[in-house]
Amino acid sequence: MDIDDKEFVPRTSDGTTAGQYLRRLRKAPSVGGGFERGRSVAAPEATPDLSGDDVDALVDRLEQKLKTGGSQKDDLVTKRAVIIAEGKNALKKLSTEGADADLTETEQFGTEAVIIASGERPTLSVESGVLDLEDAELGQWDQITRDWQDRIETIAKSVGRIDLAGRHMGTGWVCADGRVMTNRHVLQVIADHNTDDGWKLKDDVTICFDGANRFAITPEIVFGGAPSAPQRSVDFAHVDAAILTCDTGGAVAFPEPLTMETKKSWIVEARNVYAMGFPAKPRPHQEKFAVLMEIFQMEFGVKRYAPGEIDTNLGGIPSDPNDTVFAHDCSTLAGNSGSPMVDLGNEGRAVVGLHFAGLARHGNFAHSVAALKEHMEKIGAAFV
Repeated sequence: MDIDDKEFVPRTSDGTTAGQYLRRLRKAPSVGGGFERGRSVAAPEATPDLSGDDVDALVDRLEQKLKTGGSQKDDLVTKRAVIIAEGKNALKKLSTEGADADLTETEQFGTEAVIIASGERPTLSVESGVLDLEDAELGQWDQITRDWQDRIETIAKSVGRIDLAGRHMGTGWVCADGRVMTNRHVLQVIADHNTDDGWKLKDDVTICFDGANRFAITPEIVFGGAPSAPQRSVDFAHVDAAILTCDTGGAVAFPEPLTMETKKSWIVEARNVYAMGFPAKPRPHQEKFAVLMEIFQMEFGVKRYAPGEIDTNLGGIPSDPNDTVFAHDCSTLAGNSGSPMVDLGNEGRAVVGLHFAGLARHGNFAHSVAALKEHMEKIGAAFV
């Protein structure tokens, strides 16, 4: 999707990209910090310092990660060396200049590689409904992921990949009996819209939850957002959500609806959440990020669990006139559009948001499902 860099920079507690990196890096297991088990709704922490010892530990971790895994093709070996060097440069700047550090674009990519290697913002595949914990490097998320594994896997059963003629278009999740929620911009690529006839679904649109667990999406569009919503860009003034109907008449049981959170006041900075969805291979204009994913041997188009935190409260994004949008830092790509953002802590059962957009190095964005309650209750969705 086309994203305006100026419009999409969220407010953060320190207002800088460097500050966001420092907070994430400081929690990495190789530099101390820790994970407050069970924390879900909490106040943001102050931006921490990064010592020289921390820099050495993080660079060592990155080098070890890149040497022990992935392809050894010459071009990737060269790219790895560049990323290690840029990551080291960036960490030195962060350690001496703190949140005021001005990182170049390549230094930011190097920092992202360090974060991936540290396990601070991991992604973990879900295969046949089971989290792939074998050899998983989850960093600070390891214990809570194992503690909540059953509930995470239960949520995953109700999250599917939306395809058009077998081609991945986005993510959807069961929000009521026979209904799935996704983004309006996903609907715009699987259906045509005009003012006279409304939406006309294209041929062979399906949602696949696991293996043969695939269901046809029917022409009944329950909710498609505002008719004036833009098609190829993001506008926070419009709700980027859609509710679709599935054909549930087959022999395979349709997955259970997920429960949604009802209180907008619970969307606060530093709250632990996760995205569950199907990241797609980056587009050509995302080449540098694609390089990172290639280096770390990430598989695309499969269901993935991606833990992280809420970065910005409702009302904290200047370009959101309706106070329905929050920012988060879970690892997502195109293809994650429509992913549920789920509580990671407390009961660990409730969907708190609908992911709809992201801007590399600045943040990802989701609608609070509590803000969509009016549309959801009409179709029998359950709130807590």
